[in-house]
Amino acid sequence: KELTQLKRAFSKWGVFDHFLGKFRFIRINDNSTKAIYQFSEFCDIDSLPVTLPYYGGILLGFLRKEFEPSLHFAQIVSQNSRIFKYVRVSQIAERLVTYGRDIIGTSISDYRVEHENELVLILNNFGDAIGLGRTRFNPELIKNNQITVTNLLDIGTYLRDEDAWSKNRSSNSS
Repeated sequence: KELTQLKRAFSKWGVFDHFLGKFRFIRINDNSTKAIYQFSEFCDIDSLPVTLPYYGGILLGFLRKEFEPSLHFAQIVSQNSRIFKYVRVSQIAERLVTYGRDIIGTSISDYRVEHENELVLILNNFGDAIGLGRTRFNPELIKNNQITVTNLLDIGTYLRDEDAWSKNRSSNSS
């Protein structure tokens, strides 16, 4: 069941052939969340000295009701697929996205969106995935001056989390 769910997600994002036979996957339960990691085909998972590793490889996403992609997965999709849903944002909007801000319609320079409430990659002008978002409107209304894409996850998350982690660490050592 889980493998079928992954295959459907890879097909939806246009990277099914990219993952086919090249890598091994491991599912790691963390409470009710199932994290999916990508391992190189040369990594011998079966010979690991632990019965269940905590993490390893590249985090592709999480299996819940549906597959929830990670930023690593978004980058793989942006480099290896041509059929994914996306919004491409201006340089100013790119900076705002990395600060966790939502996207205003006028800052979108290009898009491939079909429906409202659709999960999309957020791309910069160079085609690099800088985040994941969810559309708020139909594509016909996407060029208005309102928030049209909600930022769900962006590359600035790492920096914001690292800053919070270092502040927490320094306050604990005092």
